[in-house]
Amino acid sequence: MGEVDTKKKKEPQINRNSRLLMVIFIAGLIIIWGYLMFNEYIINGNDANVSEDEGDTDEDSEVLIPDVEEWEIYENALGYGFRIKYPQNAKLNTPEECYDRCTNTGQCSPCFDTEIVLSESNYPVSTLQIESLPGLGTKPELLLNSISNYSWVSEPVQGEILVGGIPCFYYEGEIDLSYDESKKDIYFGKYIVVDAGSYVHTISWWDDIDRSHEEYYENLVDSISFSSTE
Repeated sequence: MGEVDTKKKKEPQINRNSRLLMVIFIAGLIIIWGYLMFNEYIINGNDANVSEDEGDTDEDSEVLIPDVEEWEIYENALGYGFRIKYPQNAKLNTPEECYDRCTNTGQCSPCFDTEIVLSESNYPVSTLQIESLPGLGTKPELLLNSISNYSWVSEPVQGEILVGGIPCFYYEGEIDLSYDESKKDIYFGKYIVVDAGSYVHTISWWDDIDRSHEEYYENLVDSISFSSTE
């Protein structure tokens, strides 16, 4: 009778141990399942972030046109008789700087060019250049003839345009700007000759083939004005 009573007393302890092991086992499964789900969430979340970042990069690569009213104004101080607005993030190279270098260093070169460089990383792409030559002795038709003989990939388009209220002729199309005949650097180019009287200005624009900065160019040209057409 004593042995029977002892077994009956031990049975509840065995049942409690079994239930405890079962609880630990289930808790372990829950922890493992939670870890796997969390790991999958992290991986998927990173993939989504990468895709989103790539999308943002594509958007950032697009040309964003700022408010032209906020652009800086450059007015030539050497008597070339023009002014132009340009975005703050552009690099401005002026004839005045050229003359300063000439005066300070004695290293002189023709100082007729004004450049607005939108991106230095892929120069000359996305650059507008204004070459100003004295009107006396400079014939616009000769400049146009010279432009027509540039290294155009195909026959350039010819047309007329108003710049600063002055009727002008232009050439545009795909052009090879390479210096090495074995390698072609094909860009879009547009050249406008403006006879402003005292000076004849050649406005040059170079861009990618897809003209990704064309709206910038149009705003730049639209902002040009001339102080004298005598």
